[in-house]
Amino acid sequence: MGNENVVTGDEELLLRRQWEREVLPKVLSARALFERMRSVFQEVSEGTVLGAVAGTRKRDLAEQCRGWFENWYRSLGFAITVPKPNVTNREFARRAKRHQKITYEPAAADVPYEAFMRAVGQGDHWTVTNEDERAKIGWEPTVVGFWHWVDAQDACPRLGTSWNDLTATLHLLSLEEHVKFWHAVKAETSRMLDRSTWSWLRTRFGQGALSALGYDGQVYVYGLSADALSVPCGFEGGRAADVVT
Repeated sequence: MGNENVVTGDEELLLRRQWEREVLPKVLSARALFERMRSVFQEVSEGTVLGAVAGTRKRDLAEQCRGWFENWYRSLGFAITVPKPNVTNREFARRAKRHQKITYEPAAADVPYEAFMRAVGQGDHWTVTNEDERAKIGWEPTVVGFWHWVDAQDACPRLGTSWNDLTATLHLLSLEEHVKFWHAVKAETSRMLDRSTWSWLRTRFGQGALSALGYDGQVYVYGLSADALSVPCGFEGGRAADVVT
């Protein structure tokens, strides 16, 4: 069944033509009208529903996101308090166009990696149980929790770029960050990332590094040697992480 609230292509074209022929010339001819229109544009971009009852508050996307992550972590057995990210609705809109999603990385003391993996049904993963292999991992425990934006396309972006080139220009996810981000996306949207691609992680594995794939509802992690770090591969790429300040 179609959505009757969706604007059709013909309606969009009609609106564009009316804007270009009738509205835009008037907006550019009067400063007061220009400021008023700019205010309307800002409200729309930040999620305000035009025509709402006077006094109705617009959605606070940062608070909604904070609440979701706090409830999610608590549903997994971690009694933590998640702070509100310092992000405007407009920033959410801009990042969405770039296929980025915000995610919360808690302090390692509050949500240990091993405990998190057990909570999401991956307690038997080699990064939890194999002590010899675990000793090769360059763990990066988080001291203080933080928010960051992450590339959230289903397939990993920047395919065919070597680990060396990626790390020279981007801040990739660590192992700890990647598994939480992957499971958060799955929990919130039912999407599983990297079902056909591998994501390079910044986490070192001996002289090499780690790469991750999503399969059958879980995260698979593979360690590669130092020789592989300079070799681009058509099904390996990297997800950029941008910390919210």
